[in-house]
Amino acid sequence: MGLFGVQRWEPTETLAPSWNVAPTDPVHAVLERPLKGAAAEDLPPGGPARQLRALKWGLVPSWSKSPEAAAKMINARAETVHEKPSFRQAFATRRCLLPGDGYFEWVTDAAERQLEEQGKKKRPRKQPYFVTPADGSVMAMAGLYEFWRDRTLPGDHPLAWWVTCTVVTTEAETTPLAGADGGDGPQSLAEIHPRMPLVLTPDRWDAWLDPARTDPDEVRALLTPPPAGLMRAHPVPTGVSNVRNNGPELVTEPRRTRGRHAVLSRRTARRAALPAAARAGWAYEHWGEGDRDGRDTGGRCPDHLVPHGGAGAGRGGAEPWRRRRHRGA
Repeated sequence: MGLFGVQRWEPTETLAPSWNVAPTDPVHAVLERPLKGAAAEDLPPGGPARQLRALKWGLVPSWSKSPEAAAKMINARAETVHEKPSFRQAFATRRCLLPGDGYFEWVTDAAERQLEEQGKKKRPRKQPYFVTPADGSVMAMAGLYEFWRDRTLPGDHPLAWWVTCTVVTTEAETTPLAGADGGDGPQSLAEIHPRMPLVLTPDRWDAWLDPARTDPDEVRALLTPPPAGLMRAHPVPTGVSNVRNNGPELVTEPRRTRGRHAVLSRRTARRAALPAAARAGWAYEHWGEGDRDGRDTGGRCPDHLVPHGGAGAGRGGAEPWRRRRHRGA
């Protein structure tokens, strides 16, 4: 079914379109797990089924006494994810893909940074950028998911089990962005932020999702960053910095900056069928993580993250799979 070959998804888990999602908000994930009972009747017996699920962003380890750390554990560093107590088991057996149109990152202007360094400005103004595949395709971020049992609730309570996730990050690319023109704006992802989400190319999706692939070294080999030059970035309105704002205008390039970027932002290929609610874009202010007591804690927690979906979510028939464009230009 669609781009990711999803075999099962629950219409009741359809998420409304959103352009400004914060940590602990629900996001869609593609994962593989066995189904039980009637849900598995029309699928091949024995093996896992590829599912589209709504998970809470911010991983809560199964051994955690409370879910309070979820807002901090939104990212896991690719370099250490296999050894950190919070992520080690999920990395071995509970991996997922987090579909998205792109993500936000904030850049401090050089002049603003200079004022800050001179002590003339305590909080420099930051310009948000939207980072997205240059060809208009859906990107699949590497993710992990985990189950957490709330012992304060009875087992049959709908909130007794939490299913949470985190995004795997890696070092940002230093090579030029698609469409980089040598102007005043960032010319590479590394000039925007030193970290970026690890985007997996389609040839690695099956192996990454396979729960039977548990050898750490074998799985770590999948964490190689994608080929350089696949992403572009354009400035967007500063309204995205306020999580209360939510709308397609948050990913629209300001009119005064349109030009070469406007051409690149147009869709260049027909989007593959994908549940509208699964097409998410993610907005992060920071992709950095911090280590505390040997665990990844998401030390520089992003202020905002956004999945934005398509029109038709929740309708019957073919409508849920139609795509609505969210970009300006």
